[in-house]
Amino acid sequence: MHVLRLRSVVAVLPLVLTAVACTTAGSGSDGSGVTPVGANHRTHLQGGMFGSAVTCAGCHAPAGFVVDFSQNPSVHQAGAVFDPTTQTCSNISCHGNFTMGPVAGTHAAPRWNDSTPLDCGSCHGMPPTGHPGTGGASDAVSCAGCHADTVNSDGSINLAFGAHMNGLAEVTGGACSACHGDPARLPGMTGVDPFLTSAPPIAPAGAPAYADGAHLIHLNPNPAIAASHPTSCVECHVVPTDSVHATVPPAQKVVFGPVATANGASPRFDPVTAGCSATYCHGNFSFRGISGSTATPVWTDTTRIACASCHAMPPTGHPPVTGTSAASCNACHPQTIDAAGLVVQAGFHMNARADIAALGCVDCHGDPARVATMPGTDMNLKSSPPAVTTGAPATAVGAHLGHLNPSAASALMPPVACAECHVVPADFDHASNRPAQQVVFGPLARTGGAAPTYVAGSLGCAASYCHGNFNYAGITGSNATPIWTDTAPLTCTSCHGMPPTGHFAVAAPVTAASCAPCHPSAVNADGSINLAGKGHMNGLADTSALGCAACHGDPARTGNLAGVDENLISSPPVASPNAKPYVTGAHLGHVNPTAASYMMDPVACAECHVIPKDSAHARNPPAQKVVFGTVSRTGGAIPTWTSTTTGCAATYCHGNFSFNGVSGSRATPLWTDTVALTCTSCHGMPPTGHFAVASPATAATCAVCHPDAVNLDGTINRTAKGHINGKPDVNNMACNSCHGDANRKPNLLGTDANLTSAPPVAQPGAPAFAVGTHQGHMNPTATSYMMAPIACAECHVVPTDAGHATNPPAAVVVFGTLSKTGGAAPTFNATTAGCSATYCHGNFTFGVVKGSSATPIWTTTTPLTCSSCHGMLPTGHPTYAGTITAASCFQCHPQSVNSDGTIKQGGGHINGKADGGGCTACHGAPPRTREHGEHTKERCDGCHPTGYSSTTAVAAFHQNDVVDLGAQAGYSCGLKGCTPTGTSFGTCTINCHGRDHKADRW
Repeated sequence: MHVLRLRSVVAVLPLVLTAVACTTAGSGSDGSGVTPVGANHRTHLQGGMFGSAVTCAGCHAPAGFVVDFSQNPSVHQAGAVFDPTTQTCSNISCHGNFTMGPVAGTHAAPRWNDSTPLDCGSCHGMPPTGHPGTGGASDAVSCAGCHADTVNSDGSINLAFGAHMNGLAEVTGGACSACHGDPARLPGMTGVDPFLTSAPPIAPAGAPAYADGAHLIHLNPNPAIAASHPTSCVECHVVPTDSVHATVPPAQKVVFGPVATANGASPRFDPVTAGCSATYCHGNFSFRGISGSTATPVWTDTTRIACASCHAMPPTGHPPVTGTSAASCNACHPQTIDAAGLVVQAGFHMNARADIAALGCVDCHGDPARVATMPGTDMNLKSSPPAVTTGAPATAVGAHLGHLNPSAASALMPPVACAECHVVPADFDHASNRPAQQVVFGPLARTGGAAPTYVAGSLGCAASYCHGNFNYAGITGSNATPIWTDTAPLTCTSCHGMPPTGHFAVAAPVTAASCAPCHPSAVNADGSINLAGKGHMNGLADTSALGCAACHGDPARTGNLAGVDENLISSPPVASPNAKPYVTGAHLGHVNPTAASYMMDPVACAECHVIPKDSAHARNPPAQKVVFGTVSRTGGAIPTWTSTTTGCAATYCHGNFSFNGVSGSRATPLWTDTVALTCTSCHGMPPTGHFAVASPATAATCAVCHPDAVNLDGTINRTAKGHINGKPDVNNMACNSCHGDANRKPNLLGTDANLTSAPPVAQPGAPAFAVGTHQGHMNPTATSYMMAPIACAECHVVPTDAGHATNPPAAVVVFGTLSKTGGAAPTFNATTAGCSATYCHGNFTFGVVKGSSATPIWTTTTPLTCSSCHGMLPTGHPTYAGTITAASCFQCHPQSVNSDGTIKQGGGHINGKADGGGCTACHGAPPRTREHGEHTKERCDGCHPTGYSSTTAVAAFHQNDVVDLGAQAGYSCGLKGCTPTGTSFGTCTINCHGRDHKADRW
């Protein structure tokens, strides 16, 4: 226990003490030479029975005799106060103003002039308030036991040591048993805590009941009835290392140790009821479902507990045992309980484990005399139930031996291993710590992706492969749910039909012997299971090594045509009895067509599915029954097959093709529809997007352009094999096989070599622009002549092969050099079939002379005239006196126009130049005006801008109503030139007239 130190008292208010007389003689001085008057002064200054002397400065200020406790910090801190009216001191530590934990003084307020002697009870209770109870009388003598440095054994204050009123709760002398326990106590068994002598009882007088409680039952149990090892003090609380706890008990009285919290237990202590709950040591345990009763003992209840106080007999969830006494535990737990039913001292009881003796498996279940009936029986046969422990549930027995050790007569498969139904224990832990999942199915039950389950309530296995949860390409078992406790023998039909559901029909009556021909490794000829062959319930649909035709096809079948697949004899039909329609379907129509029904070469089996390499497909058909080959995917086709409708869609071979806009009908034939197909089953006649052909269109119509695909009689050409070969086979025809006229003759020289191929004639039904004005451009007559015959390449690229018939170029019209003369940028409008901005139709400019840039329509065959492409005269052309006709052009353009106004064949019309008729066509050479006649020996460019000659005019200066002169003319007047009709003329100053020939005027 601590006692509050005097210097820890709170502050004191300074007060004035009046009329205090002091002398310089006598006893009671503090050494200052001053002796105050009054008995109480002397009592404080001299010291007395309760403590040593107090100095003047302990109560007074340095001057003025004012009461000022601030000189004594230990007193001042406690809030010491002096009241001059009542002359009382209060809140001073030396008169009971202390608090040590729960222990406190009486806070006395003595009067200064009261000379009544004080005793212990004047400043604190006996014992002080909050002090632990004491045994015997509560007087000063009783304090000496624990406070020897403070109180002498006779009850007087130990002034020599000076521990009284020193600000501390001086506790000295005595061990823990000085307050509680019994120093004469002896342990009753080994392993008792060293603090046994200190454990309550005995506790201090007045201590609460739980201060005694069940201390000794835990700490020093009777060996004859002990439930566990002696419990250490630290298992329930922190062991104090000093005596502070006597006055300052810990906030948490109970702190559970490792035993109480074993295996994750979270115990609690209720200070109100003094009860422990959820402690491991009182039944809060669970070992794989074997659990205690989680008792809540009350600490103050010292009634001896028994085994059943903390767990049932046997514990909840424990396997059944014979008897319910503690002695029955000894058989499996000999290190915990002895044969008499007593807990083994220093044994394994309450050690946080479920300790089991090293027994053999057959000590709990099985029969050590058991022998196997068949080879391959599990090595754990002897340990298998029955027999089991007494009172075990039916599930512990069940059909163990029916699986593990069947008789040869009743066996449906080799003996089943223990691990196929549960984990085989590697030790004895399972006896008390049973696995959470008692049934764990092995590979056999889960064969083929089965997901078996076990229902503990009904004891039934469901969805196990070994009881009919199998599916081999639609051949399924009955998915039985056998009950584990039902030991009636199973038969074939317990797990599947006879034959199984989805199996092809077999000859009646169907017995187990019926299975032997195809499944000899599973069933013997007499119908018994072939245990030696191990083919039954082995995860496979074991069939013998039969030929493909044994199940489907016809070994006597022969091919109708060359190139038939080598698997012809295996192809359905014939299929197995009751097979689904699509198993038969149109197999032979594809694989073995007749000459009469021929559409293409026989189709290989691999074009529609993967060819099996063995008989595994009979029981494990591929997930994807139809796998299309190269033919059906020709041209990037992405075919599909729908098992529901048995229909193929988007296959090349059934019309999913497109050759430059010529496309099939993308038929979706049904595999089960065996009606013979015709040409129009897969494409139109002709196909969509094909150019028109002469009506009526029949298969024979195709022979003209597709002789490798179709014969003249309309049958498919089996020799050339051009039908359904991934290409639009067109034979090596000439261009005029499709358009043009092989008998056509040119009207004029220079006609294009492709004249005979030019429309018309075009194909029947061809659009108008396929004909148009081809002949008007390519083969004009002398009467309609506007220019030389136009080459094909002037309007489009000339094809070099027949590919354009089905793959026309993206740009139908590609203009050549003529239409782009002079930088023209012509265009073609496919919608209106009109050309615009072509040089040859008036998009020209020669100086200021321009055409009308006509936009002729290709399909308009009306003959054009001069004014179709330019005005008469063309825009910007110099004026012409008289009526303008085509003949008027002859005077200046004799290279282009004849005197009668017709275009001159081979002349200069539409040749990219403005061909004129020479200088003399408009004026003399030189002109006869003014002084030109006197200059006949001069060249035109001697006076006019460079570029003039007798045959060439500079467009920028010619016919611009200005007499343009070159720099060599040098007019003195500085003018560029004079207008022909003006009255002012310049004067030539060039060298040929001399410098003084200024009067020479033009």
